[in-house]
Amino acid sequence: MTMDDEQKRLVTFCGLHCADCYAYTGRIALLAEELRALLQQYNFAAVSQAVPFDGLQHYAQADAFLEALAFMRCEKSCRGGGGNPACQIRECCREKGFAGCWECGEMGECELLKVLEPIHQDATTKNLRAIKKQGINKWVAAKKRYW
Repeated sequence: MTMDDEQKRLVTFCGLHCADCYAYTGRIALLAEELRALLQQYNFAAVSQAVPFDGLQHYAQADAFLEALAFMRCEKSCRGGGGNPACQIRECCREKGFAGCWECGEMGECELLKVLEPIHQDATTKNLRAIKKQGINKWVAAKKRYW
């Protein structure tokens, strides 16, 4: 598989790119695991109780947060079954036989895409328009992705 093929495989149905995703890259999860292990090594549960620094009283919540971050991983691409297993966008594209939403005439008015706006703002819309205009090969080669 060439690099271009790999990059195309990472294009999601909604126009995002797995290589831009914190869950797919795993970096945040790895750093959270490392920080959590280091804090445990230095017994920060006890330190947080003994040292009178503002904010340390929230150590248990911080530890729970780091634990949650450590599980936010996605080892497969969207096309490979990664991401949200109940993704309605992926299901819709597969049902219609589309490589992605850029092939759909309802792309601009799609209610399914609206679920992504709180996190991705208008990135999916911009990407989908660019893919539709340029084609997936040129879009991937340009590496001008939003998000």
